[in-house]
Amino acid sequence: MLRSKIQRNLHEVPRDHHDGLYSMLMKALTMFNDKSAEYENVRTQLSIAVALLVIQRTDWTQHVRLIIDALAQTQTLDILLNLLTRLPEELYTFNIPVSPKIRDHARTNLRAHSAYVLKLLHDLFRAVQSNSLSENMNVKLKVLKCFAAWLDFMDDHFYEYITNYTILTKLCFDALQNDALFKDACACISQILRLNGNAPSKFEDDDDDDDDVVHSHVDPTKPSANNTNDDDVHSHVDPTKPSANNTNNNNSSNECEAATRQHSQFLLHNIIALKPMYDTAVKNNDSHKCYGLTRLFVHTAETNVAWMLNATGNKEAAQLINIVLDCAKHDDAETACYVCYFWSRLLAPFKTLSKEFHRQHCYASSSRGNGGGALATIWDGYPRPWPSWCKPYVSEQQGLIAALLPILVNAAKLPHEYEEMDRDEQEETDDVRWQVPENIADICCVLSADMVLRTLSRLLAAYCSGGDGSVKQLSIAKVYECEAILFCIESTPSDALPEYQAVLHTIFAQICQLSTRHCAVRRAAMRVIAYHCAVLNGTEAMFGNLCTYVLSGLGETALQTESVRALLDMCHKFVRSLSSTQTATQLTQLLLRVYEEKSVALRAKDELMLLEAVTVLLDRDDGHGDDARLDIGECVQRLLLKHRRVLHALLTVADASQRQQTQHRDALYHAMNCVSCVFKHLVVVRHAHDDDDTADVSGALLRELWPELRFILLHYSEHEGIMEKTTRVIKHVMRNSCSDGGSNWFAQQREFAMEVLQLMTDLYCERCPQSSFLYIVWTFVDECMHSQQQEQQQMLMTSLVRIARCTLQALDSEESFRERPYIVEDFYELFVLFLRKSPQPLLADDALMQRVFERAMDGLNLDHKSAHNAVCNFYREVLYFADTHQNVARLFESFSAALVYKMLYGIAGNVKYERAQTLADCLSKLYKFDRKLIQECMRNAVQRINIASLDPNPAEFLEFFLSADGKHQRINACLDW
Repeated sequence: MLRSKIQRNLHEVPRDHHDGLYSMLMKALTMFNDKSAEYENVRTQLSIAVALLVIQRTDWTQHVRLIIDALAQTQTLDILLNLLTRLPEELYTFNIPVSPKIRDHARTNLRAHSAYVLKLLHDLFRAVQSNSLSENMNVKLKVLKCFAAWLDFMDDHFYEYITNYTILTKLCFDALQNDALFKDACACISQILRLNGNAPSKFEDDDDDDDDVVHSHVDPTKPSANNTNDDDVHSHVDPTKPSANNTNNNNSSNECEAATRQHSQFLLHNIIALKPMYDTAVKNNDSHKCYGLTRLFVHTAETNVAWMLNATGNKEAAQLINIVLDCAKHDDAETACYVCYFWSRLLAPFKTLSKEFHRQHCYASSSRGNGGGALATIWDGYPRPWPSWCKPYVSEQQGLIAALLPILVNAAKLPHEYEEMDRDEQEETDDVRWQVPENIADICCVLSADMVLRTLSRLLAAYCSGGDGSVKQLSIAKVYECEAILFCIESTPSDALPEYQAVLHTIFAQICQLSTRHCAVRRAAMRVIAYHCAVLNGTEAMFGNLCTYVLSGLGETALQTESVRALLDMCHKFVRSLSSTQTATQLTQLLLRVYEEKSVALRAKDELMLLEAVTVLLDRDDGHGDDARLDIGECVQRLLLKHRRVLHALLTVADASQRQQTQHRDALYHAMNCVSCVFKHLVVVRHAHDDDDTADVSGALLRELWPELRFILLHYSEHEGIMEKTTRVIKHVMRNSCSDGGSNWFAQQREFAMEVLQLMTDLYCERCPQSSFLYIVWTFVDECMHSQQQEQQQMLMTSLVRIARCTLQALDSEESFRERPYIVEDFYELFVLFLRKSPQPLLADDALMQRVFERAMDGLNLDHKSAHNAVCNFYREVLYFADTHQNVARLFESFSAALVYKMLYGIAGNVKYERAQTLADCLSKLYKFDRKLIQECMRNAVQRINIASLDPNPAEFLEFFLSADGKHQRINACLDW
């Protein structure tokens, strides 16, 4: 609790009491130092509390040194190391509510003390080595942890480190031999590598440095004349024995470069010397040690990538790349995938060149009059005139980059026990291989997607049955290797030109001939089908084979979701390219039968996707075609039959208490969800009749379903979920009917439309104020307000007045706004839409405008994004009419003081940052409307708001805001405050 209060609420403690708080914490820490191990957590929390206090007091510039001087004794060494470790860690670990400026000051303070801490750690290491400290293993561990934490702040003192303290680097390498110290030693060496070569520590790498990588010819590891024996990695200069130049303390640039080069050489040779330790760890199945050593190899390779690209024939460069390749072939996915960091760095300069080749090719094509858009993406097979230094890497037959594809397949392999894992474990395992698709995409950019797919297709061919359809029993290792190949195929870009359709045809044929039916392989194959079917212009036979393969998974729980998703993507992307209406009709009939037979066994989400797939196929039939065209109305009736039976069974329950049961409501919710899904994707589907008339299928179906829907609306109006799905049926019909440019549904179903509008209004005002009812009224206004019929406009205005009266009674305080955010959102969005469509009736009603305007102020500090945006948009919209309508201008004049106070109160820290930005925009528009009035209101409001802002303070904020040149500067002034 104490640690948490210091972390989050230190500002509540007067600053002149902080010294007393610091002394109390240090005294308590010293007292608990003599306690037994069961008090270790207390010591840890006290150390964190002290660290958080020192970090936040940026004016305490000497407290790190004071801590060292006070605790640098044998009996308090443990808490000293704990405290020193916590200081840099807590700056990043805990979310301390301080400004970036204060955080930067804290960083600067720690960086200023890093040399002093470095000297202490150096002395402690020497004391441990001389065995003058008892429990030296425990001290070694704590020193390593502290060293790793402080290395982040050694940037300004690295020259001092490599001239005086490189024994620490040597001791870290020695510590790798001890299992207890291995992890922390690896962390230290990784940080030293970063400092030495400024190696990237993140996978996401900017391409801005790519040219530097390509053209840098500096050899950071070039051995001196005394170090010519490459075979003995320990025969080089020992950096722990300072030379005459190093003890000189002459920080000239030449000496600095020489010292850095010598340290780089030492690091490289000692890293390469760890290969036998890695081989032993592989032999002993020590995955922990393999992973730690792989990190060191990868960080070293990242540091020296420019040298490796330019050091053709260098023995050490070849050794390092071979070590990294060995790590990439490790059976453990986490270890193999870690090498992907290096592949990304290695591929970066080739990507830069490839993008330049693509730009030049597109420019040349445009100059020849062929159209600059001939090449849509960088993944395609345009000419790539690689320079000579690239040839060993980009050759399709023997190049390193092409050879990475089998290695990436190995990295993408799932563990053998994957199918026995629970869902959370499977998600964690899937996350391990997230880097592989990034590398695949990079290789596609360098070598072209066609080449990558051809290579992966050759790998996949080993798992095909050869056309006889036989199923083989593969080992589990082979199964997951096949799955990894399919995963890599899925990782190739899907937005390339169709120039590699041929290889995708081959891959799809291979998928249908796979010799294993293991669920992991079939899941991956279905994902490939779903992902890549968009670029295919396939034959009817291929489509039939793929459809059969995908449908085979519907009956298996482990494959159900991937099967349905693949069907849905095929219907959305692939089927539209089929020239034969008969094929689409046959597929529709097939999926209808599948739905009728298997939908009972499907999960709810999978059933919705299958419904969408069938409906998309029905929507494809535009009423023109051959005799094989289906009767769309009949097909939709078949889709709805199951759910209408469920509705009939549920709605005929006589006992009203049974309708309140959870099981009953869940069944009704699912039925209405499925019905809504059908109407959602049935977009303006019409019949062709003998008399050439057209009838709106969805509108006719809505009339047919209306008795059931009306019963649900009347008897389940308090159940938000059921109301949402039921009203969506009405919304979809209204939207889809008007999507062809007219308001046919309103014209043809005028009386029915008015009945629906009246029912929505009555339910909202008399039964239960659900936001879904408001949304239907909003849809009425949006779709039919453009009509010139006065009767419709008058009825909508009458509904709005009733809704406003009811809503304002419910939203009578700030608390009620917080409790009903969805009502707030839909009501004010409805009001804004009405103002945009037909403002005059609303603006003429002064009483209604004033009530809505005044109540909206209680929503300005809502912590709900959509509702808050709706309220702010309302004020923006009303402000638009202030110049032309005196009654609107008077509203702003009357409520300006309260309005400005609410906005500034929110900006001053009472709403989240993104909401503060919206308020700042509103305040800026309000200020632009009447600068003199709003300036006075702001000065008064700032005095009422009790906030101890420092940078800027309230007076500075007002000065910045009022002197700003434009909207963006005013908004920035608010956000800074």
